[in-house]
Amino acid sequence: MPAIVYYLAQWFDRRAMSKVMGLMIAMMPASLAIGAPLTTGLLMAVDWRWLFIIEGAPAFLVAILVLKSLPERIDDAPWLSDDQKKALSARLMADGARRQAGSWRDALTHPQVLLLSLQYFCIGLSSQAIIFWFPQIIRSTGMSTLESGLFSTVPWVLAALLTPLWAWHSASTNERYWHAILPCLASGAITIAGALLLDDSALSGLWLLSLGVALSSMASASYWAIPRVHVFGAAAAAAGALTNSFGNLAGFVAPVAVGISKDMTGEFRLVLILLAMPAFLAALCSTFAGRMADPVDRRSIP
Repeated sequence: MPAIVYYLAQWFDRRAMSKVMGLMIAMMPASLAIGAPLTTGLLMAVDWRWLFIIEGAPAFLVAILVLKSLPERIDDAPWLSDDQKKALSARLMADGARRQAGSWRDALTHPQVLLLSLQYFCIGLSSQAIIFWFPQIIRSTGMSTLESGLFSTVPWVLAALLTPLWAWHSASTNERYWHAILPCLASGAITIAGALLLDDSALSGLWLLSLGVALSSMASASYWAIPRVHVFGAAAAAAGALTNSFGNLAGFVAPVAVGISKDMTGEFRLVLILLAMPAFLAALCSTFAGRMADPVDRRSIP
């Protein structure tokens, strides 16, 4: 993710990055929406080793295609005229003029970068827990393996549909922070409500948990579009790597916490509620990070 964000930032200004990141983030749940039933079908048809080969081969082939097709710099783009290259370069330079390049050490120790890293960790806690355990959560309601595989696509379909729309709205209004804050608040509240309903109204609970994941995806798209202080140029890659590592840490902590809690209590409800609460902290982090932004970048910061 950090390398992709850094590469895209060499081609798009901050306003356009909202739409671009929304589309890119939406592709991840879209792939899961396709991959969940595909994986279920493959597991029923072939050995599990073939599953990794069949699903891993496209990524390998696309990586080669990307390496050969995407130009390194604007000046290397064959589809742009010389005037278009100059205009785009001037626009990006003007967009980055208000930010200092800084060193990678400055980027890794700046308070805004650290706050945004904590925010990404909090966003990931509840969503990663549900992503990893959702098939088992569905099975615990009494659905069959096939039904679980099909229903497990619901969060990803919702996220794939809602994320680009939310990113488009963020770009069209030129607002970043509320578009990161509101999905965090809604995701936390809806995930808690879904967890509470799992015992009494399982289907309603599953739909709410699915919506909670979609809202986390919307928050992630807005999160990556938030302008950073002291992260222009190469320092941006270091800051992106730090924040992404916090997201990866959440991807480790959340599933393990759910597994331990499930073994101890025999249910998913309690740990899902606990892991949803950091979403509220994520909204708070976005508020404080926004107050550190360049005044030109502040759009209705609460």
